[in-house]
Amino acid sequence: MTLTIKKVSIFLLALTVSGTALAGFHGLTHHSRANCANNETISWHAGHDYWFWVVSRHRRNGEDHQVVQDWALTWRAAAVHWGEGRGGWTVEGHHWMKDTYGRPVEVANEFVADCSIYDGWWD
Repeated sequence: MTLTIKKVSIFLLALTVSGTALAGFHGLTHHSRANCANNETISWHAGHDYWFWVVSRHRRNGEDHQVVQDWALTWRAAAVHWGEGRGGWTVEGHHWMKDTYGRPVEVANEFVADCSIYDGWWD
């Protein structure tokens, strides 16, 4: 078994074992997390493509920047700052989609300061 197949298998196993990881398989979900291995804002719904635009604003001790996932027709849009999420960060997540007329609409937003997967996950 190659290393890539092993990684995919482990990822799928983790999703299967974790009940909280299944939300995006059952419906559209929007969430943000702070102070994990990464700071992130993600919208997703497995197997269903939407026009997504995701903005993730990160703040800590006077630092302030944002990560943007530009408009894309996709099942998953993620604005992630890899490796940043260690201590004291807040994340403000904004999730945009296009309505039936192609107009942008902010469909969810949240402000988080912890790594809880719950923030926005089940909303």
